[in-house]
Amino acid sequence: MGHDQQAGLERALAVFAAATKNHLYDPSRKKWAVTATETSETIENYLESSKGYYYCAKPTFGSIAGFPYVAFKQIQPWRTYRRHPLSVIDFGIKRYAVFADLEEYAADRQELRQDFQKPEAE
Repeated sequence: MGHDQQAGLERALAVFAAATKNHLYDPSRKKWAVTATETSETIENYLESSKGYYYCAKPTFGSIAGFPYVAFKQIQPWRTYRRHPLSVIDFGIKRYAVFADLEEYAADRQELRQDFQKPEAE
């Protein structure tokens, strides 16, 4: 990832953090407050994969600060695993799988009224 793309991702994460009141991501430390991992899979890939899970709650769709996501209140990929929330958010350049139900954060969010251009993927 080039310097411009990295800077764009950092701006996107900062806007997301402000919209969620830094409950999920802390831009000053550049760290997630919950388990999160970068993923190459798209939102559509996660929807398709969820069909094979042992248990999967109905997906909800939305956006936070203009970034689209899909959220599952609870998933259980295999019988021996514990259930947990999972969301996938698309920042344009990168996508993250986050162990949180983003719907909970979107319900009471305050949309930012900033001039922000979502970075374009290569």
